[in-house]
Amino acid sequence: PPAGVPDASAPAAPPRRGGRAAGRGAPPGDGGALGLPPHEAVRLLTDRPPLDDLSLCHGELGVAEATVLLEGGGSAARRHAGRVLDAVDRYGASCGTPGNVPTPGLLNGLAGIGYGLLRLSGVGPVPSVLLLEPTP
Repeated sequence: PPAGVPDASAPAAPPRRGGRAAGRGAPPGDGGALGLPPHEAVRLLTDRPPLDDLSLCHGELGVAEATVLLEGGGSAARRHAGRVLDAVDRYGASCGTPGNVPTPGLLNGLAGIGYGLLRLSGVGPVPSVLLLEPTP
């Protein structure tokens, strides 16, 4: 693969402390601030080692939100949801706080992790709090 792009066939690395998942303010279906086609943006978001932060704000659930927005719930979004569920099963709900200290908050804490998992479950229409979607 090109420099800076992880090799998808390489073994998964342990979770790493991460930063932002995607460019802010990108319209639906746009590759974001990088100007990439949506499929390339989805690939960059999902073909990498998992973060140790599952938060809705800037962790794996924020990445899941961006992936669903860019791809519309396709196969990459489903694979990413599986990775998030696997991380919860293996490591527990890891918050987006220093040292991953559990906190009840929506964006960086357990409430947001629960809300993000509820959105991924597909049990019904759950609005995105990151996109300020109205209640259906």
